[in-house]
Amino acid sequence: MNGNFDLDPGEEPGKDNEMIYEHQKNSRRRDSDSEDCPYTKQARNEETGKQTTENHTYGTVTQGKTHLVPHGCVKLKHTEDSLLILWGPAAICSGHSFSAMAPLEGVPCQLVRIMECKQGAVRAVRFNVDGEYCMSCGSDKSVKLWNPHKGTLLHTYAGHGYEVLDARGSSDNSLIGSCGLDKSVMMWNVGTGECLRKFRGHAARVNCVCFNEESTVIFSGSMDGSVRVWDLRSRRNEPIQVLDEAKDAVMTVSVSAHEILTSSLDCYTRVYDLRNGKLMSNCIGESVTCATFSGDGQCILASTMGSSLRLMDKETGELLSHYTGHSSKDYKVESCFTSSDTHVMSGSEDGYVYCWDLVKGTLYLKLEHKGSRVVHSLSPHPTESYLLTATLGQMWFWSAEPQEEQENA
Repeated sequence: MNGNFDLDPGEEPGKDNEMIYEHQKNSRRRDSDSEDCPYTKQARNEETGKQTTENHTYGTVTQGKTHLVPHGCVKLKHTEDSLLILWGPAAICSGHSFSAMAPLEGVPCQLVRIMECKQGAVRAVRFNVDGEYCMSCGSDKSVKLWNPHKGTLLHTYAGHGYEVLDARGSSDNSLIGSCGLDKSVMMWNVGTGECLRKFRGHAARVNCVCFNEESTVIFSGSMDGSVRVWDLRSRRNEPIQVLDEAKDAVMTVSVSAHEILTSSLDCYTRVYDLRNGKLMSNCIGESVTCATFSGDGQCILASTMGSSLRLMDKETGELLSHYTGHSSKDYKVESCFTSSDTHVMSGSEDGYVYCWDLVKGTLYLKLEHKGSRVVHSLSPHPTESYLLTATLGQMWFWSAEPQEEQENA
């Protein structure tokens, strides 16, 4: 396998049921110098023409507290320990400063509070469906549920055999789905903390999970190169569908009303159109560690191990914009759109979160995490200007605008 991800000795990718799709493959490798790339061309013209650096919005958030040892993130070669950061509305905490050259237009940059997760390395952080709560996944085999607006821990869910790598909340907030190194997918009752279901079937670690909109099924992507679909209404513990087109590890899974988006280390993003029974594959040319839909579902944002971020048209695979400057070579580094879809953000292996203007492609903001070498996981609020990030073993809460009532809550 590519990307230094290895299966356990003697394990082979599972091939259970198969779904037949009309396969539309676009294997052209696209880059930022393409002549039919209007967004990239516009940004390039601005950089070489009249646009100067003082006209570019740029800022830096500085963390006052220093951590000397950069513990874990999900690294492609080996793992260490992590830190969790949440971005939301409130005043800047003492010991941190922000400097910017222009108004930040709803981009989260104000620190509200820091919470110690106390679950070893934080592997991933996720908002729930309405953004009122969030989940952190730890190397101590636990999932924790938080109220980030008050900084309180609500519940701890323990039962995995090894580290937890991802978790998601259902649409009615009654269930949490989680996955990890023990090759299983677990369903939790949010209120009681009871484990309701445990699905097995993957041949290697499970990297990601995702509910459909009705939360009737849950999808899981694994190192074995497959995406498995589990029916939550059935008592059967076998997957109802196996999508095994990927030739390497599946890193992320996203679901819209009728489409499934996956990213894989085999250099492809894949969109499964469930209405028309079609599969659209797009070769990026580099191992893809993260892929997400835009808010309108028309574009795809893909992160690669080549330290680049690409915005592509979902239907044609055309490169719309290309974002660089961050570092992503050895770790699984996530990216996302802001809640307003005006900017894109990405973690980085140099201890920053980078933010670019969606259309112009110019660097808009850098958020520094002092003492941290890698910022690997981030999750935007579904509707407001909040952001969750992970590095080391803490959770931070940030906002676009300072609000004293949040700080005093």
